[in-house]
Amino acid sequence: MAKKSLNISIIVTAVIVVFLLIMLFTKGFQKKEKGIKVVSEEIAKTGTREFKAKVTKIVGKVEVTRDEKTEPARIGMILGKNALIRTYDGTIDLKIVELGIFKLKPYSLLQLESLSKRTKFRLNPGKMLLVLKKIMRDSAFEIWTPTAVIGVRGTSFLVSVTKKKMKVGVLTGKVVVQSGKKTVAVAELKEVSVTEKEVAKVEKMEATTIVDVREVLKIKEIETMPEFDKIKLNIKKLEIIEGDKKSIELKRMKDRIRAKEAQEKAEAESEMIEEKDAGIKTEKALESDDEEFVEDDEF
Repeated sequence: MAKKSLNISIIVTAVIVVFLLIMLFTKGFQKKEKGIKVVSEEIAKTGTREFKAKVTKIVGKVEVTRDEKTEPARIGMILGKNALIRTYDGTIDLKIVELGIFKLKPYSLLQLESLSKRTKFRLNPGKMLLVLKKIMRDSAFEIWTPTAVIGVRGTSFLVSVTKKKMKVGVLTGKVVVQSGKKTVAVAELKEVSVTEKEVAKVEKMEATTIVDVREVLKIKEIETMPEFDKIKLNIKKLEIIEGDKKSIELKRMKDRIRAKEAQEKAEAESEMIEEKDAGIKTEKALESDDEEFVEDDEF
């Protein structure tokens, strides 16, 4: 009898445990389903889920404007679309989990016009370093400037914008630059400049661009990016190129110095010959005068 009662208790306990597990599973599923429904409604409303930019590093004075309210930037601050970032004598690093990491240089003005699968930044004026993840084919990332639009799909590069021109220097990957009806592709370790009047020829990076691009290694969390090893490799390549340029320039400078020294030497030798010739002529003239003087005395 006692054994039968024990079996009944075990069965009842098992039924209760199973019932509780079913309830927990159902509640969790409903919560997940509700979360999916919320995201689905957001996607239906905006076309995609909105991304957020997180401030990871600040140096110097930087201000952020959100909802017509301007305040000093703070580490950990979360920024949404239409946020306006202005740097003065400082820099700011941003991270967008879905896209990559960014550094805005001093005296720049950046608007995060759109943060989604179709992301759009406006930079004017300023200088910005970007390290992007691979972007899906149904997505887009663009930077708008007064003279051109830059389109990318996963790369690391520098954008510099002034009143007169825009310059893009590519460290890894490829960037497409469109200005008016003209479109050019800029491969890694190359750069291009665009003004209101023309799109310049794509060329190897200049020394000043190399100096700016190297600072990509100072962006917060750069070592977590998939392209980190390639970024370091390409920076080494640029340093070799820059070293070669300096060697070539040094050789040219030495050649110019040698040519100048040779010219000065030739001029000095020419002057010495002229002086020598003048001296000989003077001596001959003196000898002639002496002879005439002797003849006069004899007379």
